[in-house]
Amino acid sequence: MAALQRLLIGGAALAAAAPGARAQFVGFGPSNGAYAGYYPLHVEGGDVSGDGIPDIVTLNYNGDVTASVSAGDGVIAASVNLLAPIADPLDFRLADVDGDGDTDILRISDPSDVELRVYRNQGGLQFTLSSVLRGFGASARSEIRVGDLNGDGRPDAYVVTSTGVGVSLNQGNGQFAAPVKLNLPGFIGVELAVGDLDGDGRDDAVAMSDNRTLRVLLSTGAALAEHQSASVTDDPDDVELADIDDDGDLDVLVSSSGGGGQIDVFRNDGLGNLSFQYSIPMPYAYEIEIADLDGDGDPDIVSSTYSGAYYARVLLNDGFGFFNEWPTLYTFPGGRQDFALVNYVPASGPELVGVDYGNGGSNLGIRINQTPDTAPAAFALRSPPDGAQGLALPEHVDAWAGRVRPLLEWERAAGFGVSYTVRIARDAAFTDVVFSASGITDRVAAVDPGVLAPDTTYHWRVEAVNSSGATIAADGHRTFTTAEGPWTGAASDFDRNGVVNVNDLLGFLGAFRNGS
Repeated sequence: MAALQRLLIGGAALAAAAPGARAQFVGFGPSNGAYAGYYPLHVEGGDVSGDGIPDIVTLNYNGDVTASVSAGDGVIAASVNLLAPIADPLDFRLADVDGDGDTDILRISDPSDVELRVYRNQGGLQFTLSSVLRGFGASARSEIRVGDLNGDGRPDAYVVTSTGVGVSLNQGNGQFAAPVKLNLPGFIGVELAVGDLDGDGRDDAVAMSDNRTLRVLLSTGAALAEHQSASVTDDPDDVELADIDDDGDLDVLVSSSGGGGQIDVFRNDGLGNLSFQYSIPMPYAYEIEIADLDGDGDPDIVSSTYSGAYYARVLLNDGFGFFNEWPTLYTFPGGRQDFALVNYVPASGPELVGVDYGNGGSNLGIRINQTPDTAPAAFALRSPPDGAQGLALPEHVDAWAGRVRPLLEWERAAGFGVSYTVRIARDAAFTDVVFSASGITDRVAAVDPGVLAPDTTYHWRVEAVNSSGATIAADGHRTFTTAEGPWTGAASDFDRNGVVNVNDLLGFLGAFRNGS
């Protein structure tokens, strides 16, 4: 199903998108330090204050959670306590669990029987406990990640333990169901990454085992199921997901500090099948973080490494899934216990934020990304081509291909934090709009059933937006005309003869070809 969705894009075959305009990474600035909390363990970026700017949030050794609220100027604010201490803290994540637009907190603790606690943001940096769960299993290296297991739009909690991965479904209003656990034979869980690997709209998982194996776990909609096992080069330290080659699916990167150190790269075929591609030599590569550092739309890598001292090394994506190392090595601001890439200063790209043990002094630091933010660069529409005729309606795509929708596709607009707004209208002035969607971070928009009428000409356009401005696609708008109608009977009866057979499938595919 996912393969068909990538094949049929608004009446044309989806070609590999060419890299966007190449931006230039300027580098990170000098380190500025501050006090985060009592021996910080983990750091994340998220807007806990509700002002639209990501803040720096840390989980500390005594279990409390503190935040340095960004004022947008890069100066680290004094830490504010968000959650009271708890015994044996393990990990935490930030997500809007109740759909009210605020950033909430999920925190796990107790290695003997991992406990999840969910806290809802009440505004004013105040949080209240809404859910407490056990049943994930035991692990001293347990991690929590957030994803959507069943495709309902709510963030669910994924937790890796010594014996497998458990998922707790979000029930709404900050309530979570008892975890559904997938036990994995021969597994010693150490790392976890979550994302949609097979393109079905549900988030899967990649779990790393201490015995140098990588497990691909696909969502069934109700639980995770093991799909593939692969070997990594050496002892794994971290795993991350990113579409490094711009083919529309998530690839896998695994860092290893053993054997001299390297980052293993696995390519995804779009169905969740991984194949090892190459290794990037990286001295004692520990943690890796992924973000677009230079505003070209490609995911870049920062890795914590050791070569006489702990350094952050920057790897810039060339647009085709290969990486070039930036010549400057950066000592970690605050240390290297943990680090994150946080857009703490809206006028630039993601900042390098690091934390380290320390009961006093500067145990949190930040290096400002010197690459300036600009309005999105010029881009163009891709598919369907202008004036395309006879495009199949969503109802027929649904009938023959399940969840697939005809899609509008466009090129990437270079720039930091770019999202897209898409509109379809019956007129060139866009006064009679029939479809509008904003905040799209991909480069395709699905058209739902019931939106488009048969045998009708429509106009469509795309606008790229970020904090520095907005840019309309260089070719302005395009038109397409849907297939003839009206349609009666079963939607899958494409030729309307009262019989559903292979001729209807051929007619359906022909409608896509006519639009190419």
